[in-house]
Amino acid sequence: MVDTLFATPEPTPEQVHGVIAIVQDEGGLDYARERGERYLSEAESALAALPESRARQALYDAMWYVMDRRS
Repeated sequence: MVDTLFATPEPTPEQVHGVIAIVQDEGGLDYARERGERYLSEAESALAALPESRARQALYDAMWYVMDRRS
């Protein structure tokens, strides 16, 4: 089903929902969230070493935006 989805230039909503169901059933979303949280922690440590600036704050805001998305 996944191969079909990626081979289809314009997959149907049913194909997309089928793949999403497989990913959810196999724990893929939980796994991705856990990995994301580990990377977030590493990124926070790296950013903490930088001086405060608008650029550092923008990076911090961007990483939290990505982690908080629910789409």
